[in-house]
Amino acid sequence: MDLKDIKTYIDFAKENGLNHLKVKSKDFQVEFSFLNERAPVVETQRISSPVAPTQTAAVDSAHSVKSPLVGTFYRSASPNDPPYIKIGDRVKKGQILCIVEAMKIMNEIECDTDGEVVEILALNESLVEYGQPLFKIKK
Repeated sequence: MDLKDIKTYIDFAKENGLNHLKVKSKDFQVEFSFLNERAPVVETQRISSPVAPTQTAAVDSAHSVKSPLVGTFYRSASPNDPPYIKIGDRVKKGQILCIVEAMKIMNEIECDTDGEVVEILALNESLVEYGQPLFKIKK
């Protein structure tokens, strides 16, 4: 399951006025709970591990950039702007990766290491928790 699939489920739930949606496949179980119209809470559980060993090793050895606070995750400064980063981008320590909005304050989240972005773990406009991994950076 990739981000495109998850977005499809979120759009389906919103269009049909659902507050809760649970989707199961042989590989994944995903549960969506909508606290409000802008911020779905997504819980994903991998049931089996179909990922090839080389893909797993690259991500497993990567550094996690975690959220320093609870808030809403944004990949860009505004809806019309391009994302700060995308998978495959080279990033440097101190570079802005995203914004986490908390109490109407836009907090720029900076990278804490140099490397390559190998995974983006949060959906745009989703609620993130303190300490939740947001990105995987391969050094």
